Amino acid sequence: MARWLISTTLFALLWVPAASAQLQFDERVANLGEVFQFQDVEHVFGFVNRSAEAVTIKETEAILRTGSVTAVPEQVAPGERGEIRVRQPVGDRLGQTAFRFAVRTDDGATPEIKLLLEGFVHSAYWPEAGRVVFGDVLRQQGAVREFVLTSREADDLGSIAVAQGPEFVEIRELGPTAGGQGRRLSVRLTPEVPLGFVAGKIELRTGVAAQSSYLLEYRATVYGDIVPSENPANLGLLRIGEPMTKEIVFRAQNGGEVELERIEPATVRGLQTKVSECPGEESCQRLELTWEPPQVGELRGTLDLYFAGQQEPMPLTYSGIVASKTAVVHDIGALTDQPIRIEGRKHLKPSAKLPKKPPESSAPPGPAPTVPTPTAAPADAPAESAEASARLAWSVRKQDHIFGYFVYRSLDPEGPFRRVSDEMVKALPGPGNVGRYEFVDREVEAGQTYYYFIDLVTRSGLKERLSGVLSKTVGG
Repeated sequence: MARWLISTTLFALLWVPAASAQLQFDERVANLGEVFQFQDVEHVFGFVNRSAEAVTIKETEAILRTGSVTAVPEQVAPGERGEIRVRQPVGDRLGQTAFRFAVRTDDGATPEIKLLLEGFVHSAYWPEAGRVVFGDVLRQQGAVREFVLTSREADDLGSIAVAQGPEFVEIRELGPTAGGQGRRLSVRLTPEVPLGFVAGKIELRTGVAAQSSYLLEYRATVYGDIVPSENPANLGLLRIGEPMTKEIVFRAQNGGEVELERIEPATVRGLQTKVSECPGEESCQRLELTWEPPQVGELRGTLDLYFAGQQEPMPLTYSGIVASKTAVVHDIGALTDQPIRIEGRKHLKPSAKLPKKPPESSAPPGPAPTVPTPTAAPADAPAESAEASARLAWSVRKQDHIFGYFVYRSLDPEGPFRRVSDEMVKALPGPGNVGRYEFVDREVEAGQTYYYFIDLVTRSGLKERLSGVLSKTVGG
């Protein structure tokens, strides 16, 4: 009998109910859907106080620090409803994204509540991530490159202006592209550009209602009168305990004297420098870098070179990968663009870069997708209604990297093309499956011929051409 009483007591202690949250939210994860870059998205998370006591919202926080979170009201009486209002700038991010928010209360059961706003961000422009690469530039000459910007979300870009950017980069319009949907831009580096490797972004403003801001990246390596044979200096693969030598040659463009006076920092661990003349050549000097790396890992930095008669130093950047004597390197790759695999160590990753944009005519990875013409629709597909419409059907293999598809239309095979799929045609889930899709365009007229093509959108928010231009004459 005593044993039974003890067991019952222990059983009762084990089943003491846990304290429940006083604030019950309608949702803690909300989907903002598909949005364009640089928009400000807003959402309201509603909740109710189910307890018999008032709950105070002590603090709210946007985890990325760029958004704002407001509690209304700050104290919620028993049985009353409240709201957590969030406002989040999307910025220049692309693809699948999530914004997190924290709400801290005096509720002992759940003192901190995490809220999530997720969705998909894409660009209203082509290319999505613009880049102008000037390469090596003599500062006194400057440099000019042409860049083409287009939007398939608007018939015209409207006026283009620089909203933010350095004074040494000038942008001017050269005129419309074929079809008039895009603009050709001249991007010029002026002689005021600083020496060394320069990189940054210029914010452009356009008349595209869906997304008025666009970021254009620029990159250049700028020299004065003295030009090195290599900059940045690619040191390649280095081994612990094995000194490596790299030679950089400097020549004066005006035929003057080249005299390297000093290098800063004066001492770099594992690095020795030696300056010598170029045999039989005037206006030239050689810098020999001898490196005995002290530790395994990525080697990267900048040396400031001071030449006689030059007011500014020349920044010389260097990069390399250091491995142990016994490490087996499978693929050194391009040091700035590819991962390097070394056995027995974690993968060494390069610094973050903007993703490279494939040519518009390139196909997605994997076997080529099949894009039947509208007349080649599957036999079990529903027939077009008596109402005027144009139907496209396509199938895609190896679509694990694909988030969805956009359909574009024009009255001319050369364009301009405008997106007609108001919402993205979402890729079907499931690895390795063949996705079969269709899109019916009902904003057409009987007897008219239309031209279409399809873009795939990757999970990182970049567009790639999926199909060629397809023609469809709408039956009467």
